[in-house]
Amino acid sequence: MGCRTCPSEYGAALPLATWLPYVLSYVPDAPAEAAEHAIRLAAIDFCNETGVLTRDLLVDAMANVADYPLDVEGGYVIRGLKAVRDEYDQPLPLLQSLPARGSVSMGARLEGSSLLLVYPTPRVDLKEKWRVSVVTAPTPLTTELDRVLFDHYAEAIGFGATARVKMMPGGEWTDARGAQLFTVRYQQKRADAKARAQRNHQRGAVIAPTPRWA
Repeated sequence: MGCRTCPSEYGAALPLATWLPYVLSYVPDAPAEAAEHAIRLAAIDFCNETGVLTRDLLVDAMANVADYPLDVEGGYVIRGLKAVRDEYDQPLPLLQSLPARGSVSMGARLEGSSLLLVYPTPRVDLKEKWRVSVVTAPTPLTTELDRVLFDHYAEAIGFGATARVKMMPGGEWTDARGAQLFTVRYQQKRADAKARAQRNHQRGAVIAPTPRWA
């Protein structure tokens, strides 16, 4: 049972420091380490809320196997299921819950954050791999962010990080009013990105993971 990544919307990874000019230009006295931490948190929130980062995984569908572990590398976690295409490159329905007992309809769902369940169980090993598109986000331990986030959303993430830095207590850069201003700017950018991402999900809305054994 195999799962591997293939070309997707991911690009080269860039260090968090790449975003510093988008933050320190507004809070020049803030420590770089604090700014980088704020950038990380802003990027996590941005990806969780917008679904702008996706990755394609290739899965070997095998006889009598219904569950397939999914894995994304590089400091990211799976946040949702965007699409599953079978060996004929046809999309499978994305299920919110378990199918009814006795149902023969085909479908797939994401259980937990890393297990793909397919219905019904394949009867034979399939020669062609299934392509699984998942929505991802950085983890709190990431030290690099995907270049897509810089090329298209650097300003938005910079606004979110600046708001977080300005909310930090006890610093010369602390500015509650300024934090509110940058929060509003960030939220608007985030809303615009989410709307564009939803329009780009041509085969239905992203299905969020369901709790294990739900």
